[in-house]
Amino acid sequence: MKGHMKLLAVNEGGKDEKNEIVQTGSIADLYLEIKPGLGSVYIDTFPLTKMDTQLSTRFAKEIACKFLNKDCTKYDFFYTIKADSSIIGGPSAGAALAMLTVALLDEDVKKIDETVTITGTINTGGIIGSVGGIKEKIEAASKNNITKVLIPKGSSFTFKLNETKINQTISIINESIPFAVNGTINKTISKENISDKINLIEHGKQLNIEVIEVFTLADAMKEFTGKSYETPEGDINLVGFYTTTMGSITQNICNRTTELNDRLSKSIISKEGIFDEDELVNNALYGGLYNRTLELINLSSTSLTNKEFYPAASYCFGANINLDYLILINANISAPQKAAKLDELLTAINNSNQILDNMSLTSLNDLQTYLIVKERLVEAYDNWEKATEIMNKNQTDVEYDAEYNVEYEIAYTTERLYSAYSWSYFFNTSKEQIIIDEQALQDSCKMTLSEAQERLEYFKILYPYPFPFLETTTTELQRAYEQLNANNFKMCLLHASKAKSEIDAVLSTVNLEDEQLEELLNVKLELVKQVILRQQMNGLFPIEGYSYYEYAKSLAKTDKISGLIYSQYALEFSNLDLYFNVVETHTFIESAIIFIKDDIGRKAIIAFLVGIAVASVIFVIGIVYVGTRNKVLLVKNYPSNQRIRKTRK
Repeated sequence: MKGHMKLLAVNEGGKDEKNEIVQTGSIADLYLEIKPGLGSVYIDTFPLTKMDTQLSTRFAKEIACKFLNKDCTKYDFFYTIKADSSIIGGPSAGAALAMLTVALLDEDVKKIDETVTITGTINTGGIIGSVGGIKEKIEAASKNNITKVLIPKGSSFTFKLNETKINQTISIINESIPFAVNGTINKTISKENISDKINLIEHGKQLNIEVIEVFTLADAMKEFTGKSYETPEGDINLVGFYTTTMGSITQNICNRTTELNDRLSKSIISKEGIFDEDELVNNALYGGLYNRTLELINLSSTSLTNKEFYPAASYCFGANINLDYLILINANISAPQKAAKLDELLTAINNSNQILDNMSLTSLNDLQTYLIVKERLVEAYDNWEKATEIMNKNQTDVEYDAEYNVEYEIAYTTERLYSAYSWSYFFNTSKEQIIIDEQALQDSCKMTLSEAQERLEYFKILYPYPFPFLETTTTELQRAYEQLNANNFKMCLLHASKAKSEIDAVLSTVNLEDEQLEELLNVKLELVKQVILRQQMNGLFPIEGYSYYEYAKSLAKTDKISGLIYSQYALEFSNLDLYFNVVETHTFIESAIIFIKDDIGRKAIIAFLVGIAVASVIFVIGIVYVGTRNKVLLVKNYPSNQRIRKTRK
C-alpha cells in the first residue's frame, strides 16, 4: 500500500530587526508505504528533522490503527518526508501522518484527494490539536496547487501575541489548575493586547484556499477521502459499582464539610463566646474566603441533587480546605504545634504509600484506583513539603496567602490525604481477575512521556516567553522520568499523562478568545463522551476519566478555562485500552458463558449444532443403508460371496 500527500510546514527562520522570530510557510512531500512486517515504523527525512518528528510518526501510526481498530503488528510502516529547505520539526505533522495512514489502511478508501492537506497535532482520542504558523502555511499552500487546508478547531483567528498578552493568558491557566475547586476564574484577556488580528478562513478565500476547521480525525478523513466514519452514540451507561462507590466517596467528603463547619463554629464560640456567621462573612481578612466556601457548599448541594457525584465531592473538597484553614487560623497554634502537625501528616503519608505499594492489584479497577490514590498522596506530600519549607524560612504570615502560609498548606495536605483515603473505596469493586501487561505499561509510559516532552519543546519554539505554568509541567515530566528509571511504570504513566494534558490544554487555548472557549469545550466534551462509550463497548469503564468528564461539564457553566483543562484530563485518562493491554483470565465455564453470550459465539454454536444434526442424519441414513446391504448379503451367504460381504462391511 502506497500513498502521498502534501505536508504544510514552517521553515526554520531567523529574527527581524526587533529580534523577533520570523516564520515562513513551506511545503513538504509526505510518502507512506505499508508492507507485511512486524509492526515497525521507519522514517526517512530530507533535510534531516529532529527526533521529535520520529516520535510524532510512531504515535500517529498508533492512533490510526486504533481509529480503525486494526491490528497493525503484521505491517511495517515506511514514512518519507522530503522538503526543499530545513523545516521546524515537532508534532505539527501528526494529523497529516495519521490521516494518510488511515487512508491507506482502510480498504474502503479507494481514492484520496491530494489537493487537500492538514496541519495539526494528533492527540489521544484522535483530537486534532493546535499548532503554530497556520497563516504562513495557508500562504504556502496557495502557491502549491492545494485547494483545501484543514486546521484545528478554534484556530480560525490569529494575531501577533505580545508579551502582555502571553503573560495574561498563562496567568489564567496558572490560576485555573491549582484553584479550580477553590475559585471561579472569570478573567478575560484585554482586547487592547491583541494586534494584527486575522480571520484565517477569510484570508484563505482571498488566496483561493478553502480553510476548514476540524476537531477529530474522523472530521479530517471525511474531507480527505469523502468517507464518513461512525461514532458511538447514546448516553453513557453508569455501571453500578461506580455510582455506588462514588456516592459513598462524595458522602464521606461532604459529611466532613458539615463536620468542619461545626468545628469552626465551636472554635469561634470557645474563643469569643459567640459565633456570628454574618460577622465572619463581612470580615475584611477572611470574609472573601468564607463567602467562597459557602458558594462551594451550595454548588455541591446542587451537584448532589443532579446526582453529579464527582463535582459534588470536588466542591466539598475545596470547602474543606478553606474550613480547615480557618479553624487553624482561629486556633492560632504555635510553631511547635505546627511542626508536630506536619510530622503527623508525613507519617500518615508514608504509611499510606507503604500500604498501597504492598497491595496486590487484581483488576483494572484496582489499577485505576491505585493511580488515583497515589496521585492524591503525591499532592499531599508536595504541600507538606511546601509547608515545611515555609516553616524553615520562618515565613508565617497571618494574612491569607496560599503560597506563603503554613496553615493553608497544612489544611491542603490534610484534606488531600483525607480524599486519598476516601478514593480507596474503589479497591475491590470488581471481581474480574486480570493479568496486567507490564510491557504494555512500560511502552505506554515511554510513548506518553515522549509526547509530553515533544509538545513542551514545540511550545517553547512557538512562544519563546517565560511561562510560569510550564514549571508544573516540567516537574511532572521530571517525576515521570524518575519513575521510569525506577521501573515504576504505573506512576511514570500517571505523571507523563498529567504533563501531556497540561501542555495540550495550553496549546489548545492560548490563541482563543472568550467566545470561542464555549464552542471548543462543548465539542471536546462530546468527544470525551464518545471515547468513554467506546471503552464501554470493550467492557471497560474509566473511573478517573469519567469523573473528570463529569467535573468538566459542571465547570463549563462557570469556568470554561478550567472546564477545558479537566476535559483534557478526561480524554487522557479515559483511553484505558491505549495504555493497558489487559489479558483476562477465566475458568472454562466462564469462558463458555462469555462465548455463548457473544453474538459471533452464538452463531458459531448454531452452525455447530446444525452441522451435528446434518451429520447425524447422514450417519443414520448410512447405518440403515449398510445394514440393509449386509442383510441382503447374509441371506445370500454363498461361499463364493464371503470375500465381497466382508469387504462391504
